[in-house]
Amino acid sequence: MTLTGIGGDVHEVETLQRYIGVRFPTELPELQWATRGILALAALLLVAAFVRTRGIGRAYRTLCLLAVLAFLIASAFAVQSRLYRVGHERDPNAPIRAVHDFTPPLVGPVKVGNFTVWSFPHVGAVLLLTAAGLSAIGARKGTVS
Repeated sequence: MTLTGIGGDVHEVETLQRYIGVRFPTELPELQWATRGILALAALLLVAAFVRTRGIGRAYRTLCLLAVLAFLIASAFAVQSRLYRVGHERDPNAPIRAVHDFTPPLVGPVKVGNFTVWSFPHVGAVLLLTAAGLSAIGARKGTVS
């Protein structure tokens, strides 16, 4: 994945496009708001690291946790929506028409004809989940002031 679309070893993607007519996006506009969201969350969480342990500080950290969780849910929804479109908005003139519409899962495998398509989180997703976990710990325990 690049900042604006899909990159890397895309041989399997090209094969799926050619034979079963899936249309993988060349650009991902979702990455525009996701990048801004990550930067905003980073700023909020940086401030959260230095607020007091009680009262308004704890409420602020709880709001930061809710913001991180809302971002994760919105991101998961956007990715799953894109995956749905990939498996359902296919080229009707593809050489192999026997493959039924499909939706790759957010995480895990799905069998598509003779192919097994895997979806799994990369470093960015792991870092976002780590941020959510640390935010939850911070909101619950607080920090020493």
